[in-house]
Formats: sequence, structure tokens, C-alpha cells
Amino acid sequence: MNDKWCPVLSGTPTGRWVSSASVEVVGKNCLGFDFGNLGHPQVCAGPINLGLADVLNGQINDHRAKIQDAISKALPCDALRSKVEAQWHAFSIKIDRRDSTPVYLNIVPTAASFSGLVGEAQGMKMTVRVAAKTSLAAEPVPTQSLSLPPLGKTSADRSQADITLQATAAYGLLLDELSKNLKGRDFQQQTPAGAVDVKVDDVDLYPSAGSVVVGLKVQAKLPGEYLNTTGWVYLSGLPRVEKTGTAISINELHFATVLDNAFWKAAQSLFETQILADLEAHAKVDLNKQINDASDEILKAVHNTNVPGLKISADTPSIELLDITVGPKNLIASARLKMNFDMALSADLVGQ
Repeated sequence: MNDKWCPVLSGTPTGRWVSSASVEVVGKNCLGFDFGNLGHPQVCAGPINLGLADVLNGQINDHRAKIQDAISKALPCDALRSKVEAQWHAFSIKIDRRDSTPVYLNIVPTAASFSGLVGEAQGMKMTVRVAAKTSLAAEPVPTQSLSLPPLGKTSADRSQADITLQATAAYGLLLDELSKNLKGRDFQQQTPAGAVDVKVDDVDLYPSAGSVVVGLKVQAKLPGEYLNTTGWVYLSGLPRVEKTGTAISINELHFATVLDNAFWKAAQSLFETQILADLEAHAKVDLNKQINDASDEILKAVHNTNVPGLKISADTPSIELLDITVGPKNLIASARLKMNFDMALSADLVGQ
């Protein structure tokens, strides 16, 4: 097809259309002579065959241009363009989630390329590769018709959906992980002045100026002090995607204290060793289960999607986290979804 989605058929005429043709003009006829003792000779003529191959090939070659024109018009432009144009619109795949409201994988096609016709045992195949703008959203995108873009070229390999998605990860996931591992913990360290004892009573987590702040409400017993010192210690860090591609963590944690200087001078070493090490070990959350659940939900949604005129099939997708940024209410994750994803015009539509 050309860039206007019109089929382009071409034929190359052979050098000789007719390899053999002849006409018998005169049959075999004989005339006898009687010469007595000299014999009875016969004179025969025929058959006479007139070769017609060159004549016929010449006549066909005179119509070669008309033959090629007939080939090019054998499949009108509208025969395929109208079928594809009817399906060139935005559409949504509803993804039901176990413990939450459904979301929609919205797909808006933006560009396409064509493999050409490929012969197979059961017929002809063509692959149209589509580029699309995709998003996960709470509402489906309107399925308005779109203008067909110019058609490019591609291979006839199996198509693959390669989608960059944006999703949210609640701060509560990290806070729950930190609280589970730090809340109620006791940390102790011996100093020349005596033992320093710090207990974590509570944990908080919130965004601030592009960073994630972790707050620890502590109760500390210092050498030579009869009363415990209580208050909040705050650390700031940056969210990062772990090398596994399925986990996020808070890195580059550093302290910003909100306690009196005397306390910090006595307890700083304990915070910067034991407490910070525990924070770095647990300031992460593995989203592997959530990603696997999402993969299953997306695959189920694709298989259950009913788009008139299209047959949609897909393999289990793989999902990999790419980046994490700090949002006002959630961590905002960009993720890459890849899966074999085929769309075929259904047989009943093609036959129309």
C-alpha cells in the first residue's frame, strides 16, 4: 500500500506470453504418375504449418499497458482503506482491580506502518504496526474517529505493544513498611559518658520540595539525665527505582534534627550508625506482587475486550518501573509495559 493506505498491485509481463502456436493451412496431398515399366512415382505436398506465436505475442504486447492498468485497478483503494479507517479511533480497555475501582488503559493511535502482503499457506497476511499515545486513567477516553495518518513501512514480524505508563504509588506503602520495621524499636549505644537509649515511638512520611521526608518520633534516655527527651527527628531523601525494576526505595537519607543540641550531641553517633542503617534497609517497598497482579488484570482485560470488527490477542505482559518522582499526594511512577499484542480485522469484516 502507498502512504495513502491504497493497495498498489503491479505485474511484470513475461517476454513471451505464447510459447507455441501454429495453424495447418494445407493437409498432405499426393499426385501419382504411371510410367509403366519405369515405375509409379508420387509427388506429395503439405501439410503447411503457419507459426503464430510471434504474431500473438506481438498483439498481446501492444496491449501490455492496458493489462498493467487492469492489474492496478483490480483492488480499489477503498476496499482496504475503508476497513482500516473504520477502526482508526481511540479506544479503552477496562481493567478491573481486586481491591479498588477499575481503571482504563486508554489507547489513542497516532501513526502506522505497513509490512506489505505476505503469502502464507492459508492466504495472505499483512502487518500494520501502530504507534499510540497510552495512559492509565480513571475514565475511558472518548472513542471518536480520527483521521488516518500517512502510512509508513515496517516488517511482518509479530507486533508488540511497548507502552510507557504513568501510575501512582501511595506514600502509605512506604510508611507501612517503615512502621512495621521501626516502630517500637529500641536502639542502644555505649558512650564515654554512659549508655544512650533511643526508642522509636512513631514514624511519619510526607513529600517536601521534591524529596521524601521521614519523621521519627523518639524517646531518648541520655547519660546523667533523669527525664527522657522526646521529640521528632527528620530525615530527607530521594525516591529511586531499584535495579530489579520492581521496587522503590528512599536514597541519600540525611538528618535534619528538631531536637535540642545537647540531645543531638549525645545521640548523633547512634542515629548516624544504627538508626540510619535500619532506615536505609527498610525505606523500600517491593512492588513485585502489585506488578504481577496488574499484569494479570491487564491480560484479562485485553482478552475480555470486545471491539466490533477487531480480534485482539495478547501474551502475558512484562512491567518494569522506570522512574519515580515526588508528587503532592503520591509517588508518581513511570513504568514500561511490553507484551505481544495483535489486532486483526475479523473475518466477517474482511469479507464485506
